[in-house]
Amino acid sequence: MIEKMKVVHIVAAQTQKTELLDALRALGIVHFAEKADADQTYLERFAALSRLISVLEEQGVSEVEAETLDDVKFKQLYDGLNACLERKKALETERAAAVSACDTLAGWGSFSPAEIKELKAQGFELHFCRVDKKLLASLEADKEVRFLRLAPVGKQQTVAILGAPASCAAGEFIPPEKSLDEYRQEIADCERGLSECGAQLKAAAKHLPSFREQLLKTQNNADYSSVRNTSESGDGLVWLTGYLPVDEAERFKAAAAKDSYAAAVLLAGYEKEKAGAAALLADFRAVAAAGLRGSPRSPVQGDAARKALGAADAAMQRISAQVNPKIVLSVLAAKFRSF
Repeated sequence: MIEKMKVVHIVAAQTQKTELLDALRALGIVHFAEKADADQTYLERFAALSRLISVLEEQGVSEVEAETLDDVKFKQLYDGLNACLERKKALETERAAAVSACDTLAGWGSFSPAEIKELKAQGFELHFCRVDKKLLASLEADKEVRFLRLAPVGKQQTVAILGAPASCAAGEFIPPEKSLDEYRQEIADCERGLSECGAQLKAAAKHLPSFREQLLKTQNNADYSSVRNTSESGDGLVWLTGYLPVDEAERFKAAAAKDSYAAAVLLAGYEKEKAGAAALLADFRAVAAAGLRGSPRSPVQGDAARKALGAADAAMQRISAQVNPKIVLSVLAAKFRSF
């Protein structure tokens, strides 16, 4: 079923903007189809909460909290879980690097990089290379080259050369900073840390209702900021255009009157047509100008006539600038009531 909606234009003093938006949020019946971007802070928090909810849902919830957390306790949990996810990501990266290093070192066996550095400091710079039969024969034939044969790596012969012949550069193995045993210990440490992160996430999964509640709050705050950023303003006034269900029109009008902001179908019969609105403004300007000249037939006189004339000129400029006539006339009506 498609619900019938009614266009509503809302006008208030610029100083009442926050009060207006708070009242509309509390009322909860006005919809704004075209909105500006929400504040980045709310968008980032919404994304972070959504990510955490997805992670916690993957944990498998056996029981949930009986009562949602208040904002203070939730912030502590939220900050802790964000830190947990950052730690988990860092541990996964570290573990992957250590596993890759182990795979590379596996064929070369366990050795001490520190001892290699110590030999280099003593003047013995060793270079470890994979060589084929032809290159091995060349090294054996070269009396200037000193090397040691090592255990094969896979199907290839390996050697440790004192110095670095250019012929071996392509097959040289660069020892890593740590030994195979050290990398294996690093993997074990990472897995222990990942297990701790997993336990923390598992324990936090029972608070999913609190996370969903905070997600809704953040969505509402984002929508609120989006409407706030959408609202147009000028000449000390702020105005919005939205939709509300036809059945809620009377409740909306009552709320508008109570909260002292203007909601209207103002000057109906003119606002839907640009030419008609322009004609109305021309007439309004003529009446204001007559009052400024002191004509007794004008309903506005003196300072009120001067303000009305200025407001009419500003409204005609907005009509020429393609601003919605409904909004222009709504603003004019609201201003005229303050003269």
